[in-house]
Amino acid sequence: MDRATGPYVCQWDDDDLYDPERVETQMAAILALGADACFLARERLWWPARRKLAISCARVWEGSMVCAKDRLPRYPAERRGEDTPVAEEIVRSCRAVSVDASDLYTYVCHGNNTFDESHFAEHFEVATHVWAEPGDYAGQLLAMAARLPLEPGDIAHAETAAGAASTHGRKPQPVPEPAPAPASERPPVLVLTPLKDAAAFLPGYLDRLRTLDYPREAISLGLLEGDSRDSTPELLRQLLPGIEGEFRRVTLVHHDVGLQLAGARWEPGIQRRRRSVLAKVRNHLLARALADEEWVLWLDVDVTGYPADLVQRLLGAGKDIVVPHCATAPGGPTYDLNTFVLKSGAGALNWAQWLRDGILQPPRGFGRTYLDELRGRGLVRVDSVGGTALLVRAELHRDGLNFPSFPYRQLIETEGLAAMALDMGTACWALPDLEVVHPHHGAPQPEPALLTVTHSK
Repeated sequence: MDRATGPYVCQWDDDDLYDPERVETQMAAILALGADACFLARERLWWPARRKLAISCARVWEGSMVCAKDRLPRYPAERRGEDTPVAEEIVRSCRAVSVDASDLYTYVCHGNNTFDESHFAEHFEVATHVWAEPGDYAGQLLAMAARLPLEPGDIAHAETAAGAASTHGRKPQPVPEPAPAPASERPPVLVLTPLKDAAAFLPGYLDRLRTLDYPREAISLGLLEGDSRDSTPELLRQLLPGIEGEFRRVTLVHHDVGLQLAGARWEPGIQRRRRSVLAKVRNHLLARALADEEWVLWLDVDVTGYPADLVQRLLGAGKDIVVPHCATAPGGPTYDLNTFVLKSGAGALNWAQWLRDGILQPPRGFGRTYLDELRGRGLVRVDSVGGTALLVRAELHRDGLNFPSFPYRQLIETEGLAAMALDMGTACWALPDLEVVHPHHGAPQPEPALLTVTHSK
């Protein structure tokens, strides 16, 4: 640093790979925004020995630093990780800009790194995209070779693998993980449900909650009603005294947002507005209802069936974010298409054609695999989650994980939550064989008469 003669310093590790336009791109961001420093939001990860490539999660990547020399703190005398406190101080004390251009920096695991392989394995575990299939890996590597000085042996292997993949197709799927056993512990769980025009579903919703074999004293309930044009508010007022005595804690919130949709709610032209409002509603309910519970179970009011041990089986997955399979009928097709796994090669598809109002709205199956195609797999990692039934460790919500009400990586609401979670270092999972039922509701059902209901605890 002391020998640097220019006004800016760029960290440039000698065992990683950099696109020729990296410095130009980061300096352009600094100068355009009047910043002191620039970091890359994500990097490309390359593990040649395991023939894997990935796009990292979003964070402050220390090795990608470009900073004004007069704002750069001293590096501590540490054998490894010495750049972490420097990056943290820059972000804390300077005007720093983040550029999401992962192809500018390739972080290479070559076997002689300062950190061991477990360090890289953790990065791949929370990566936003991974190419591990031979054909996909080879295609990405050949594209890299057009910009980066790769070893001839790596290029030759990629060309061979690409040819084999095109001839023989994809390799067999890995052996499925067995379904995890239900949890034996009974931590406090908060069930959260937004409500609008829900009078036809409320009695059944509460009856199904009562069928859970999870202890009532460990279940809290949070309901948010708003913008209803039916008798939902009156029905809630009648039911509230009875349910308050049944559960650990009950929170009822009224919050109008002024959303009334004309036409079908799944029309592409209204999705951003509709899901933006739903995200705000979820966040409002979360802020009002979450207390000391360890887990939050988001559950739609119009789900019509689930097993009595739903909570235990979700907890038994041992994951911080997990969803069951929301199907239209037992063993039927998937209902909640917001839970999906990106197909092999999805990164090469033309997603821009399905971008509307800032969010991706592709047709069913475009680049995505749903849970009805993954039955028998036990536990699978997914790239997105839906909210018909969604279990989240409450500490994640307390740490800032919420439902984006604006496009977040071209996703919104529950899909945006999954992307945000991954950027925070947490992957999402699903249990394809644990089913909750959500039929395609047709004509509105007749509203129930207002009732006086009492239940013993």
